[in-house]
Amino acid sequence: MICSLRSVTLLAGVLGRAGERGQQRRLADAEEGVTTWRTPRDIAHFIDKDAESKASEALEAAKTATAEGILDDKPLTREDFLTDEELLREMDTPGIGPRP
Repeated sequence: MICSLRSVTLLAGVLGRAGERGQQRRLADAEEGVTTWRTPRDIAHFIDKDAESKASEALEAAKTATAEGILDDKPLTREDFLTDEELLREMDTPGIGPRP
């Protein structure tokens, strides 16, 4: 089957415009909180099981750390108590930077 360059260009243009319109529609729906994609059931089940496994591992690690008297690997610093805006403001101010 031999197709002319003009017919291929026409089909590619039509498909491209349809894709752009579909993308615009999906983005507009997403801004309103509407989703058209649903995660397949078996994948959702895997994600849930993985999350449960990680949560139980984290809980066990926290229990072990509490029992051993270890609360954190790294001691807290002043920056841990600052909001992102406060930290950025300090970093942008000349002469003032994050303190140790």
